[in-house]
Amino acid sequence: MRAQEFLEMYRELEDILEAKYAGKKKHYSSVIFEYLNDCESRPVRDKLDICREIRNLLTHTAKVGGLEVVEPSVPICDELKACLEYVKRPPLALDYATRSDDILIASLNQSVLQVMRNMEKNGFSHIPIMEKGSFVGVFSLTTVFSYVLNFQGKNISQSTTLADLRDYLPVKVHTDNYEFVARDTSLSKVRSMFETVKGKSKRLSVVFVTENGRENERLLGMLTPWDVLGEK
Repeated sequence: MRAQEFLEMYRELEDILEAKYAGKKKHYSSVIFEYLNDCESRPVRDKLDICREIRNLLTHTAKVGGLEVVEPSVPICDELKACLEYVKRPPLALDYATRSDDILIASLNQSVLQVMRNMEKNGFSHIPIMEKGSFVGVFSLTTVFSYVLNFQGKNISQSTTLADLRDYLPVKVHTDNYEFVARDTSLSKVRSMFETVKGKSKRLSVVFVTENGRENERLLGMLTPWDVLGEK
């Protein structure tokens, strides 16, 4: 009886994964293998791999005396059910992000020194710069470093505004690494992005979440490695 329940859940899992990878380039003929090698599966990977082996025994091994060679236990059925629920609703990165209402945001007319004081007070290392609801760029200590270096030691004074550093704010010219992801991006996907070493041994500093992962969209949230790398 449990064997039948187990196989039905496994088939449901396969159907969901078939839909998930439909139209995408796959590296494996099995959608289960495809998912096991997807960073999103990490929280359930070991349990799902055990379920896969049990399913293979149930479907590819002849019965002995009319009985299944193995009978899935109640705990393993529960594990498969948990895997199924996870695949249906994986945790989203946005659930762990600092939401837009809580993000320290600055505008171009603000004093650089005041923004830096606010960053220190609130514990932010990177803040987005917005102008009339549009994303302009990111300000960090690296921005100041690049500005001072390129202007041969020119000081940041009380009158210096972020507008004076405009050329150093866009994401494309930053020496820090930033990425944009869509609101439905999974937590595991963003965790993998933070763990990946990019050019010159650099890692991502911040991931910004927008509706479709485009820079010109409304900012929904932001994540740093501290937000996701401690999650399992």
